[in-house]
Amino acid sequence: MEERQAELLTDGIRSLMLEAYGYKTQIFEFISTEHTSKNIMITGVKKTGFNPDMIEKIEKIKILFGIDYHYLQKSMEEWENNKGA
Repeated sequence: MEERQAELLTDGIRSLMLEAYGYKTQIFEFISTEHTSKNIMITGVKKTGFNPDMIEKIEKIKILFGIDYHYLQKSMEEWENNKGA
């Protein structure tokens, strides 16, 4: 149960990170849970620019759940900082 909650939380943060960088996201199950519990797909289409309010929301979620580090967040921040270089 805790593992599944952690997976859903992680997928939720991934979706919010994409939205923070301007993507419209959808999360859905793409295969029955009887075959595998890892059945979540996140899709995204670039729609707008960076949304700093979404980063604030993500930080609040991370504090609430005691998350110090999220790899996708670090990767996207590095990408954003280097894209003009």
